Amino acid sequence: MHAPIARRLLLLFPLQSYRVDAFREAADRAGVDLWLGTDRPAAFASLGRPMLAVDFGAPAEAAAAIVRAAEATPFAGIIATNESIPNCAAVAAERLGLPSASAEGALAARDKRRIQQLLA
Repeated sequence: MHAPIARRLLLLFPLQSYRVDAFREAADRAGVDLWLGTDRPAAFASLGRPMLAVDFGAPAEAAAAIVRAAEATPFAGIIATNESIPNCAAVAAERLGLPSASAEGALAARDKRRIQQLLA
């Protein structure tokens, strides 16, 4: 049985992430039902967490996969752990009505020129 929605988060991370264990331990301490979203789910199957396969190279498709998963098992939030992932998280959060940075803001955060244009 899964935790109530207020205690369920989706952690998005790439294969090369070194932060997964720290997030997992923090979630355990806080009593959070932590789901894992990654581009290589087989590599993390041993962690014993619900897993979602996400293609970070295709943000629209990744967001759609997250939204489909959330329809069956809603998330209270989405956490992106890597600088290449926030756009996927932002698009999915916007579609789900979750608090987050905007997709435009997530894209701009990776592009100094774009930020300067937005702030001008």
